[in-house]
Amino acid sequence: MGSLPRWGLLVLCCTFSLVLGCADSSGGPSGKPTKGKVTFKGEPVTEGKIFFSNTSLGTGGSGAINPDGTFATTSPLISGTYKVFIQPPEVDAPSDGKTMPRKMLKEMDNIPKIYHTESTSPLTADIGDGKLLEFELGEE
Repeated sequence: MGSLPRWGLLVLCCTFSLVLGCADSSGGPSGKPTKGKVTFKGEPVTEGKIFFSNTSLGTGGSGAINPDGTFATTSPLISGTYKVFIQPPEVDAPSDGKTMPRKMLKEMDNIPKIYHTESTSPLTADIGDGKLLEFELGEE
């Protein structure tokens, strides 16, 4: 009778270890790779960064835009509806030599300013079905 509780404890510990060992390393639900293309007036947006944000899920992600307009997020996104915004690359801001150097967004005609922030961008994406996402940017 004395060895049964030890045996039960051993089984419980092994089961718990197995469950932890199989869990996603982030501790959260696993996601899907997110890929797509960004265009402006039918032509590829050739540089910049795309961002995905879902405040209700408390998650998001981003990816660099390639010269052919394609992108892939650097980490998988879990299923849901995301707000999408797109920014040009950062460049060094003009300096007067007296202040610390800083960065600013590069001026680009093919990424209108309306798309630069989460609060102003009209873009959204439903993540979860694995389809290729396409974003056609319009004039401001």
